Amino acid sequence: MVPFLTELRAVMDWVWTDTSLSLSSWICVEDIYAHIFILKCWRESEKKYPQPRGQKKKAVVKYGMGGMIVALLICIVWFPLLFMSLVKSVAGVVNTPLDVSFAITLAGFTPIFTMSAQQKQLQNVNEIEFDLFFQKYKNNATALQWLESYFTEDLIIAELKGSSNSLWTISPPSRNNLKDMLSSNDENLTFGAKAEIASGKRVTDLDMETKMELIELLDGNRTGFVTIKEIFPRFIRAPSDSDATSVDHLYKAQKDSEQIQEWWIVNQTEPGPIPKRDPPQDPPKYEASLDLYVFSDQVSPPSLGFLAGYGYFVREFFSGISHTIMFEELPNVDRIHKLCTDIFLVRETGELDLEEDMYAKLIFLYRSPETMIKWTREKTE
Repeated sequence: MVPFLTELRAVMDWVWTDTSLSLSSWICVEDIYAHIFILKCWRESEKKYPQPRGQKKKAVVKYGMGGMIVALLICIVWFPLLFMSLVKSVAGVVNTPLDVSFAITLAGFTPIFTMSAQQKQLQNVNEIEFDLFFQKYKNNATALQWLESYFTEDLIIAELKGSSNSLWTISPPSRNNLKDMLSSNDENLTFGAKAEIASGKRVTDLDMETKMELIELLDGNRTGFVTIKEIFPRFIRAPSDSDATSVDHLYKAQKDSEQIQEWWIVNQTEPGPIPKRDPPQDPPKYEASLDLYVFSDQVSPPSLGFLAGYGYFVREFFSGISHTIMFEELPNVDRIHKLCTDIFLVRETGELDLEEDMYAKLIFLYRSPETMIKWTREKTE
């Protein structure tokens, strides 16, 4: 079937035919005539094959027609899901993140560390680096099974600088309150880290030794690092249809935090599985940083976006039927059909004044339900 062929024919007929109707009125008459013609065919079919009154539908009709519709609906519902799943696995498009933000909070106070990575700080890995990363987990069957669904282009390394990009703005009373909480024996005091692409925080409970070291750091009596274990979510999975989450199969990272007056410096205690590709410096320069590995699930190509409205058309087929009863359940459409053909006839004879009058009569007929009922009664009535 050629798309828009009917619309093209209607416009061309209006252009090359003498008429007093506007384009919209012309198309309205064409649409009414096509609809009435279909209804006339249905009424003739009902007269030729009448259904006895009060007789139930035969099993052949119910299971034949109904079974086919059920099978068709199941195919319509599952086809987009299966097709999109197949496309993602075969011809999926890499959903590369554009921004990765990371924040660390202590017991619900103002975040002590915030940092984000964009553009050049989001680095792709090559085949050699991905194979090296894969070999790190050759003895971990669970991790290998999870990694099998990802390819080289799906892995992005977000290099976060170790120095916070914002000052730690905390009032003196809140600082004292924080130190009081650290000095208490409350086991619910936690240290949380969250990437903004993740759905929740990764929370670590603090032991008493770590609390005392943090108090010394806040008082300025400590110059060394404070090590807090299992807080940094190094490996992140970014699905295409939900919030990102930490990959528990892979991550095992630690972080250190150091305070220099007004901001915090955070550093990982061990490097990631893939060596950095920073250019060599003389003398070598070391900067605190965090490496966040993001596994992005592939998405369907943008060209398949038409499937998003697939269900809308299916639903429209079964809904809104009650709104069309007035124009669908017409017992006899012969008079309306004759009125349409008369409009075509007077147009051919050049009687354009009469064409306008008959078009106005047709529009009034559709605007008046009472008149429509009179016009569509059976001849015997």
